[in-house]
Amino acid sequence: MSIYMTLYDISAFSLFIVFGIIIIFLLIKLMKADKTAKPFLFTMSFFFLCILIGQIMIYIFNKTTNFGTDIAAGEAHPMMILRLTGYILTIIGAMPLIYILEKKMFQKALIKEKHIVSIVQILILGFLITFDLLFLAFQFIDTPILLNTFLIMGLIITQTLFFVGGFFIIGLRSSGEYRRNAFLVAFGYLIRVLLNVFSILYIYRLGANPTQSNLTSLTIFMTIINILNIIAILIMAYGLLNLYKKIE
Repeated sequence: MSIYMTLYDISAFSLFIVFGIIIIFLLIKLMKADKTAKPFLFTMSFFFLCILIGQIMIYIFNKTTNFGTDIAAGEAHPMMILRLTGYILTIIGAMPLIYILEKKMFQKALIKEKHIVSIVQILILGFLITFDLLFLAFQFIDTPILLNTFLIMGLIITQTLFFVGGFFIIGLRSSGEYRRNAFLVAFGYLIRVLLNVFSILYIYRLGANPTQSNLTSLTIFMTIINILNIIAILIMAYGLLNLYKKIE
């Protein structure tokens, strides 16, 4: 085992520990919270728990398949399901939290009362599950990869627009600590999305030529991604908790 792989393992487990600490902290606050705060704290705990489980699944995939470079292009490898489940679980984890934040943070009726963001997410997720079930039943060739990519990207874009665009607008319309915390949520979430996008693109780029040198570069890159992910998620969690304290 190379020193770079060891550093990647340490960074991954550090990420898991940070998520675990955040979840424990939220659960402790949940037990002491009043009725008003409980839905937010519960959905936020669920959000971080889903991310934690998803990250563990992706870590197992990366370790087992050398970041996917051991899988030939177009090969239907069982471990691909594990990675896909990790990504989908991470996306699903944000949905209940978004529903609560729509009611508490936003004033426009289309978001606050109609829950347009939640409805769009549910529709896209419904299509994703439907098409995957149809694929399993009828074994359509090449269809699931394209549809899964399209629908998952639709969910990611919807959630990114909500967290980044929505909280950036809230920040612009606010002042003082409220503005700062809204910007922290937007900034933390945006950084996390960009890190995930960069990591996926980098893996695919080096996966086309999986030499030992490239794998070493990939391992170093993913170690840095994990460290930056810790910073981004702490920024977002800090901003969300402080924002909610202001509206309790």
